[in-house]
Amino acid sequence: MGDFVGIGLSVVSQFKKWPPMAETYSSIVYRPMLNLLTYNGDFLGGPFPLSESSHHRPVPVSRVKLVRALYDYATSLRIPVIFDRRVVDYEESDNAERAYAITDKEERFEADVVVAADGIGSKASKVMLGKEVKTLSSGYSIYRVTYPTSLLRKVPFLDHKYSFHNREYDYCEVYIGPKGTAIILVSPELTTWLLTHEVSLEASVFAQFESC
Repeated sequence: MGDFVGIGLSVVSQFKKWPPMAETYSSIVYRPMLNLLTYNGDFLGGPFPLSESSHHRPVPVSRVKLVRALYDYATSLRIPVIFDRRVVDYEESDNAERAYAITDKEERFEADVVVAADGIGSKASKVMLGKEVKTLSSGYSIYRVTYPTSLLRKVPFLDHKYSFHNREYDYCEVYIGPKGTAIILVSPELTTWLLTHEVSLEASVFAQFESC
C-alpha cells in the first residue's frame, strides 16, 4: 500500500472547479493533530491541527485514495484511461501548440497538454529546459511503509497509545534527530511510518553508480 503525500494548496484549489472531485478529496484527506518531539521522545510543541482550514500547510492524503479518486472522476466523465504503456520520450510541435508522448512501442499520443509525471530526471526536461537533467543524491535516504491500522491493534502498547476512543482527529508525530527525522501518521484505516536519515558519501556514490 502507498504512503501519504502532501498536496500543495495551489493544486487543491483547482479541485473547486470540479465540485464532485472537491467533495471526494475533502472526504479522504487526513485530519491529524501534529506533535513535534525530539528523537528521544522529549516534547517540543503541539498539537497543531493540519486541516483544509490550515492555509499555510499542505494536508496529507493517502496516495492510493487520491489516485483512485482521480481515476474514478476521470472515468465518470468518460475520459479514457490507458494502462500498460511505457513513455520513453516527449516532443512538441515547432510552434509549441501540440505536445506528444512517445512509448517504447513507438506509439505517438498527441494532445494540447502533456503532463510528464515521471519524477526527477524526467525525459521531458530536454523539451522544457533544452537539456537532460541527471539525478543527484541528496545525501539522505527514506524508508516508508503503510499498512492497515487493524494490524497495529494487535500490539497492545500501540493499540493503547493510538486509541481513537472519543477522538476526532488522526495522530501525527514528528521525531526530530541530529541526522534524521521520523514521522508516524495513524488514522482509523491506515498507519504510515517514515524514516529519513543521512547516508554516507560512499553509499551515495554507490547508489548513483548502481542507477547508471
